[in-house]
Amino acid sequence: MYTTPRVVRGMNGCSFGRAVWAGALGLCLLMATPALSQAQVSFAEYSTLTASSTPEGITKGPDGAIWFTEAGSGSASKIGRISTTGTVTEYTLPSGSQPLQIVTGPDGNLYFTVTSGNFIGQITPSGTVTEFSIPTTGASATGLAVGANNTIWFAEAAAGVNAIAS
Repeated sequence: MYTTPRVVRGMNGCSFGRAVWAGALGLCLLMATPALSQAQVSFAEYSTLTASSTPEGITKGPDGAIWFTEAGSGSASKIGRISTTGTVTEYTLPSGSQPLQIVTGPDGNLYFTVTSGNFIGQITPSGTVTEFSIPTTGASATGLAVGANNTIWFAEAAAGVNAIAS
């Protein structure tokens, strides 16, 4: 059982109860550990390497590491990885692509959505990025999931077209 306390993101850091952690632009990645009661919750904080990025989606990768998306202006669009030893690595995406969600695919790669760029991305555990165009020009890929038949599903939103696709 995991106890998830309320974490509030603010301009001067992240807070839980009376404790405040200062982070770049108030952005924090926090890890909650299993607990039996609220009093036993502990956190480990890992700072992103790019100060202007905003952590968004997060998942456990096929390599056991934690993978996350980083949205931000310009070159702050990245995929991040926290190794099992706590080392943070970032992989650069096309400028301004704004990654959101990330999942581990059935093929051992990770897949992510972007709000700009009209593609679904794939990143290998070694950091190679591939882009797959989505059906609707100018659409934003938002939600992302792996279906029961191992198909990658995503939601796309665009003016006049909103769909679920695979």
